[in-house]
Amino acid sequence: MQIDRMALADLGNCVQIAKAVYKQIGEPKPPILIHDIAMAVGVSAIQDLNVDEFEGALVTDELKNEGVILIKTNSPLERQRFTVGHESAIS
Repeated sequence: MQIDRMALADLGNCVQIAKAVYKQIGEPKPPILIHDIAMAVGVSAIQDLNVDEFEGALVTDELKNEGVILIKTNSPLERQRFTVGHESAIS
């Protein structure tokens, strides 16, 4: 899957970002492969993190132009998927 990240730059909210992604890859059929979309916008890995303080985070490497998403291990799967989508939208 290829996504032009420049076409997503400066979009104001998640609805606009989703529409722009769907314009590039077509509207996906459920289940939406959120991890594949994350990888297509520059996320190099999604890792579990055993924390209670937050749901997730995006750690970026500006030199490599990529990032790693950290996800709270004991969150429900639906919440983890939301976190991946949210963190991917700001990568």
